[in-house]
Amino acid sequence: MPLAPTILGMVAGDVQFGEVTTSTMRLWRGDDDIIRAVSYAGAHMTLEDAVENIQACARLAGQRRLPVQVDLRPIGSADSAARRYYAGGEVAEVCSVVALLIGSPVSRVLGNFFLTVDRPVAPMRLFTDEAEALAWLRRFLPTPGGDR
Repeated sequence: MPLAPTILGMVAGDVQFGEVTTSTMRLWRGDDDIIRAVSYAGAHMTLEDAVENIQACARLAGQRRLPVQVDLRPIGSADSAARRYYAGGEVAEVCSVVALLIGSPVSRVLGNFFLTVDRPVAPMRLFTDEAEALAWLRRFLPTPGGDR
């Protein structure tokens, strides 16, 4: 379900520093320009949820590509269509890089499977430590007057 030519141009209204809630996540943009997204406990993500979440990221980004930290520790599951969408180019239009927070050995196996099989267009890494994830994301913040 592509949103091309550009998802950023299709999302009306800049929320930027507010908070957005979707069917499966709570998202906000920090003072550091990193977007945080936290899955609801037990959420099952479908393709429609994935599209809604990326549209929320676009609203928070305010016409910029920003780093995103996604806390998947509470998630229940994501179907294959949602995973394919998250691996696609629409995500790369909004997110410069993505840090995926995971919490168990099983989620590491599933996360590595996603990164290896679905091969996301946007650079993504798995983390179990939030501070390490944020340190990695800060390396990709846009420079003044530019976009990384």
